[in-house]
Amino acid sequence: MANLVARRWTFAELKDMNVTSQMLLLWSATTDLAEQYAIFLINVLPAEQRFGDLSCRRFNATELGNTSSYDNLEGLIINIKNRFRTCLNTKSELHSCNYSNMYQCQHSAKCISQQRLLDGIQDCPWNDDELFNESCSLADIHQRFQCSKGDDKKCFAALVVRD
Repeated sequence: MANLVARRWTFAELKDMNVTSQMLLLWSATTDLAEQYAIFLINVLPAEQRFGDLSCRRFNATELGNTSSYDNLEGLIINIKNRFRTCLNTKSELHSCNYSNMYQCQHSAKCISQQRLLDGIQDCPWNDDELFNESCSLADIHQRFQCSKGDDKKCFAALVVRD
């Protein structure tokens, strides 16, 4: 075991030996390194191309096949879910939002500013940033518009309210 830890290994070599990111942490690797390795393990998509500040992939690179070959939308959605299932990150001790003004998206390692909650723009993969129930208790309440429907109160970001 000491030999295994002392040597420098590539992520590909570690993957071939079925090493997990949790094992790296047990071997005193940094949390950042373990996170990078976890991302390496779930990266099932081909390399992306950069256009300015955008990350892009050709649709056919996702290996979903010809979309016209699906009998119905449900078949395509099932195939998409199966193809990208490993891209879903559950919140773990490896990653969490470290600041009180940040919101952790559900089933994801993504963190966004609380100011982006209920702003009419989907920032989280599961749209939970637009469904957040405690918006009237956020620190930026003085910059939000409170709306009520029965007992249900929501406080929306000013961006949502139009003239």
